[in-house]
Amino acid sequence: MIVIGEKINGTRRLIAEAINNRDRDFIVSVVRAQDLSGADVIDVNASTGKPDMAEEAGDMEWLAALVQENTEKPLAVDSDNPEVLVAGLKRTNRAVPWINSISAEPDRIREVLPLAKKYGSPMIALCMDENGIPEDREGRVNAAGIIFRAVTEAGIGPDRIYFDPLVKPLCTDIHAGSTVLGLIRELKETFPGTRTAIGLSNISFGLPMRGLVNNSFMTLCIGAGLDAAIIDPTNPSTIMAFRAADALLGNDRFCKNYIREFRRGQTDK
Repeated sequence: MIVIGEKINGTRRLIAEAINNRDRDFIVSVVRAQDLSGADVIDVNASTGKPDMAEEAGDMEWLAALVQENTEKPLAVDSDNPEVLVAGLKRTNRAVPWINSISAEPDRIREVLPLAKKYGSPMIALCMDENGIPEDREGRVNAAGIIFRAVTEAGIGPDRIYFDPLVKPLCTDIHAGSTVLGLIRELKETFPGTRTAIGLSNISFGLPMRGLVNNSFMTLCIGAGLDAAIIDPTNPSTIMAFRAADALLGNDRFCKNYIREFRRGQTDK
């Protein structure tokens, strides 16, 4: 299982302020905390709501360079704008970068695939098309099929596709969780060699005790065959739930990662 650290994201108020103020110390502290907490990949999103994409690209270039200076981990360059993706990707130089994200939208495929080929990047692939997120399971599988065919026809291996079935809030759709659990299994069976990744937080939107809902859902997803999760690795309950689920599935020999995480948490107290 791959942990993708979610905290370097300009939609978060404190990160947006740090980007706008070029607060290197704050960004570095967040990067190092995620790295030390066990993140395998660090997501980097420079979107602070600025309407000028050239300005956002400049923010991304600064941010990706700073993050890369302070971790050996791969970066997941995160943007829906190709200019911003290029700005981030060109500042990665320590490990093969990820691209977050590609979708079944024709323009997105045309813009992202050349970048994935150039950098050898794994891609988080959103199961959506030009009409948005399909309401039903079949629509999301169809969107995944469009991505799968485009990627493989471009000569890129299916193992670099991490399908995101896209989580909706449970409070507005009581079947949101079960739909995603079924899709994790179905996508991997339908498109051999591909993998899956999700962001957890949408599932609990509008509910009390969101951390409990998120962690419970993450455990179920891991059991369904999830390969990567975009989470906050510095949250002790989240990372311990993650390690416990991974151990229970036989993926953690002698429970070493689980025990190491427990000991690290005890040391930090």
